[in-house]
Amino acid sequence: MSKHIDNINRTGVQKKGSTAKSIGIAVAAILGIIVIYCALLVGSVLQAKKHLTQAVSIVQSVNAGSDMTSVLPALVGKTAQLQQETKAARAQTDGIVWRIGTVIPYVGDDLSAARTAVTALDTVSNDVIPEVSDSLTNLQKNSAAGNTLDIKSLSSAADAIVKANTAVQTQAKALENAPTPHIGKVRDALSTGRTLFTKLADQSDQISKVVSMFSQLMNGGEGKYLILVQSNAEAQAAGGVPGSVGSLEVKDGKIVVGEFHSDSEFQLVNVVKGAEQINDLYAISQFGVNYGGDIRLATVSPNFPVVAKYAAGIWKQQSFGTNDTIKGVMSLDPYALQSMLGTLGGVTLSNGVQLDGTNTAQYLSNTVYRDIPDQNQQDAFFKESAQLIMQKVFGSFDAKNVLSLVKTMSVLGQQRHLYNVSFNDSGKSGWNGELSDDPKRPETGLFVNEMGWTKMDWYAKRNAVVTKTKTNKDGTATWHVKYTIANSMKPEEVQSTPAYITSTFPTSLFERLISQSSASDEEKAFANILIDKAQPGVLWHIYVIEPPAGGSVSGIKVSNNSASRVEEGEQFKAIKSDGREYYTNTGVFIDPGSTATVEYDVTTAAGASDLVLDQTPVPYAPQITYEDNTKQ
Repeated sequence: MSKHIDNINRTGVQKKGSTAKSIGIAVAAILGIIVIYCALLVGSVLQAKKHLTQAVSIVQSVNAGSDMTSVLPALVGKTAQLQQETKAARAQTDGIVWRIGTVIPYVGDDLSAARTAVTALDTVSNDVIPEVSDSLTNLQKNSAAGNTLDIKSLSSAADAIVKANTAVQTQAKALENAPTPHIGKVRDALSTGRTLFTKLADQSDQISKVVSMFSQLMNGGEGKYLILVQSNAEAQAAGGVPGSVGSLEVKDGKIVVGEFHSDSEFQLVNVVKGAEQINDLYAISQFGVNYGGDIRLATVSPNFPVVAKYAAGIWKQQSFGTNDTIKGVMSLDPYALQSMLGTLGGVTLSNGVQLDGTNTAQYLSNTVYRDIPDQNQQDAFFKESAQLIMQKVFGSFDAKNVLSLVKTMSVLGQQRHLYNVSFNDSGKSGWNGELSDDPKRPETGLFVNEMGWTKMDWYAKRNAVVTKTKTNKDGTATWHVKYTIANSMKPEEVQSTPAYITSTFPTSLFERLISQSSASDEEKAFANILIDKAQPGVLWHIYVIEPPAGGSVSGIKVSNNSASRVEEGEQFKAIKSDGREYYTNTGVFIDPGSTATVEYDVTTAAGASDLVLDQTPVPYAPQITYEDNTKQ
């Protein structure tokens, strides 16, 4: 019995020893695997780092992200080398060793971030640079002198560049959403990569918009594009009064700039799309005087797609536009024309006046009224200048000119000096001037409509301060907008300045229209008070405030040190127009040498990015300052 028990005990000891031995072997094996894996991972990381460092060095050597239009040719020459390095780096980061590492606590985020960066750079080197380069090369090859171009090459280039841009934006978003690395050097490298890629994505988007815009102009079947040339001197919400309107079309691969017509050649029409909103936002219409269709009021709406339909509808009802099919509308102001001439070279008009990249805005907005006092001669000058400049822009079309205009046109589009709306485009054109509908990217607009029939907005100096004042518990944020307009004309200058600049307001005409309107006697009396204030040198503005999508506006107030001030006219009321909410008033009068300021609070939606102020374009760099008092 005792022997049997001894055997059992001996067997148990043997089993325990065997189990312990097995566990030890297993642990040793696992540790061995871990050691081997770590060695493989370290080796892979070092290889990836080596190739990624080389790739980044290549990109940085051409200063990528500063200006893609000048960087691209330099980068193309190094594409093969760049592809070799990114391919080698991606071979490491796409391997099983690296993918396992991304799930390891702590270092996993670092590996995931690095892998995302490698993928982004490899995509650019293989899918973006060759596509864009080949497309532009083919476009250049198939472009010829004499205003001719190969529309097929243009369309192919646009498609390829849009596709490449989509890839860039996807990778930029992936980098933005990549996990934050724990290791300092990796975190710093990712931050540098994000900054570089953000600039690259912005440049890519600019090229895509410009080429797409030219493609839209040339494609879309039969029809014309309208070209509105606005005047900054007579401000309206989307820019200024359209002084000249012409057309652009393509015939047999040739760009044809049609005849331009001054606003005085347009007849008033009764029924036109967009008239309701134009009337809603034009002060005199608030007293029962409806205009119907008047090309001079086309840009009263800040929402340019409405402007485009309105202008096209009016053109179609003119003797010179009855048979035209309008496939889109482009609009430029003197500041845009000046910027383009600064890139492409100047033009000389029949009277010897030279317009270039330094004097066009000043001349078309102010000097012309001093040099050419006769209105008919002014109209002829505006028509000729618009036609010559458009021929300059579109008459030497090739890939080189497209690229040279990229940076210029991008700034112009962002600042509302340039608009482009295609009626045949199912998507949204770049720089179409449509008001934002995105609560996550909030915009508030403060737009100006000039009421005094002057060219005094050349003297209107505008600046704004937008301040974040509070982050609320519900995730919303509160902002304060302070917008100031100063009348820089000196009181003593009024008498010596041509009346066509200081005021041509038809007082008797408007008094008659008001007397015949459907307004109440009280409203008519108030309208006549406003009309009496339309004196030479005085700015008569109405303001249009746009709340942000998903947000609200409150506490609007106006301060004004002008003797002509009419406080009741400065009061805002909420209106609904074209499915949007606005706040508007009927009269802010600013005397020469005086200043008016409008202030209001804005609440943005929960989780929204920082508030952006949209405004009627100014003929100089926008003077908008953003502050954040919540960080103090």
